[in-house]
Amino acid sequence: MGSRLFICLSAFLLLLVSCGKETNENGNGSGNEQQAAVTISLEVTSVQMTVGEYYQLSATTTGEGVSKEDIYWTSSDDKVVTVSSSGQLYATGVGSAIITAKLKNKIATCSVKVRQAE
Repeated sequence: MGSRLFICLSAFLLLLVSCGKETNENGNGSGNEQQAAVTISLEVTSVQMTVGEYYQLSATTTGEGVSKEDIYWTSSDDKVVTVSSSGQLYATGVGSAIITAKLKNKIATCSVKVRQAE
């Protein structure tokens, strides 16, 4: 009895999943599938700076309807490094911090180490 229920349930789920995908006469997607997933990445994952120095982080984004202007930038410690709305870093004090770039529900991070200027 248990194996029959499992087979019936599996067949129902397969039918349910296959009904949601549109295909053309070649069996390929019709182009009406869900939008591409949103992704974000940074060109570097760590930066070393000296106090008073600037550094421009660069992000790459993918996904329909998103752009670099949609990224929300934050610093874990503004006493060490600040970050502008365009990803420009400014080293304010000695220490370490994490810069986070958030796009929708995706994040990318960069660790920053700041040393004293000589």
